[in-house]
Amino acid sequence: MALRIGMIGTDGHVGTVLNGIPQIDGAALCAYAKGHPADSLDKVREHPAFTQDTSVYDDYRDMLEA
Repeated sequence: MALRIGMIGTDGHVGTVLNGIPQIDGAALCAYAKGHPADSLDKVREHPAFTQDTSVYDDYRDMLEA
């Protein structure tokens, strides 16, 4: 069974969440959205939990709608 994870923003324990994803069998970061319009996604995209299949959104509402 797959565990599809969507994440919003970079506030809080982002490293803890992202670091845990590769350690869980069947887990994948499927979607990520900025928490604030001014947030940069560059640093977060460098994390190993991000793959070429991770969808990235500028607005969390668009992510949740998709």
